[in-house]
Amino acid sequence: MTEEYRGYSIETLTPYNMKHIRPIGKGSVHLDLRGSFTNVKEARLVIDKFLEEKGEKDGKASKSG
Repeated sequence: MTEEYRGYSIETLTPYNMKHIRPIGKGSVHLDLRGSFTNVKEARLVIDKFLEEKGEKDGKASKSG
């Protein structure tokens, strides 16, 4: 099973139904996104956290209010 989420692919690759994050297209996945996850929800949370931190470090994240 493969699911796309925010520019990444969440795939089931092992016989134990562990989930892995892969980039869509060329390239490799960042070190923070490597590893195995027990379900899709956990993988989505890690992607969200990574993208949030990445945006803040680049100064692209803007907060209004």
